[in-house]
Amino acid sequence: MERRPFDPSHGDVRPEGAGFVGREGEARRLRETLRAGRSIVVVRGDAGAGTSRLVEEVLGAAEFAEWTQLRGTCPDDAAPVPFEAVASALA
Repeated sequence: MERRPFDPSHGDVRPEGAGFVGREGEARRLRETLRAGRSIVVVRGDAGAGTSRLVEEVLGAAEFAEWTQLRGTCPDDAAPVPFEAVASALA
């Protein structure tokens, strides 16, 4: 097997079986909000805070698998632009 340096451009890389720890309360609140029929939910946080992983864990569950999902993001290092996340979700 050839060893190559890690390339972060190849997407999300997690060890197999990596647990989701420390965000159970937030995940529960997000699931409850979605089950209540909310059509738009905003999850925000600082870069590296785990917001993307939180959303992936919740929306990856079987009960939400068939839902239409739009995900918007904003660059970590740029000045805020109004509605940038909405524009990226609709692009």
